[in-house]
Amino acid sequence: MKRKLTILGCLAACVVISARAQAPEEYARFREDAGEASVLYRGRQATRYTMVHNGHPYWTTPEFLRGSVTYNEKTYDGVLLNIDALGQQVLVKYAPDYPAVQLPREEVPELTVGGTRWINPQAMGFAAPEGFFEVLADRGPVLALRRVGKRLKQSSDNRNGKFIGYWDPDYNMNAISYFEFRESFYLLQNGKCAKAGKRRVMRYVDGNM
Repeated sequence: MKRKLTILGCLAACVVISARAQAPEEYARFREDAGEASVLYRGRQATRYTMVHNGHPYWTTPEFLRGSVTYNEKTYDGVLLNIDALGQQVLVKYAPDYPAVQLPREEVPELTVGGTRWINPQAMGFAAPEGFFEVLADRGPVLALRRVGKRLKQSSDNRNGKFIGYWDPDYNMNAISYFEFRESFYLLQNGKCAKAGKRRVMRYVDGNM
């Protein structure tokens, strides 16, 4: 029996040693495949949300889409990106089946996905609320911006639609937790990001497209 346990112990040790030996090789391969963009995937793992009903924390969709992101004064193209509107964080993935990584907010001044551009006014040195803003119009001295924010809330009488700020086809009233959606509009000028009414901002957008 002792001999069997000894053999099993040796085999287990060999497996651990083999795994440790492979780790540097796998990391080197990852560095080679990712190239300069490997710096994006070394950060803190993003918060995972397990809710299947009543919304999601992302700006528009849970799907990660390829785009470009400026991080630490360098722009990276073809990166899988998303925005966590609950935490106001930019998330990246090395591949679709990889876990998401959260980039330090202060190091990300802007990103672009599918022709839509978002900026982080605080990271650009402007006086503004925290987070990322969609650029609706950027012609002339004034930028028209839209900010989406989400909050995780609980209510026994929650309702789909205006109550939560959006329509969810998979809404479940029996689940008391839900993501509340709210949007706000701003005009960025003279170094300041001032909140403005939606109609005023959209009039400016219509006149500057």
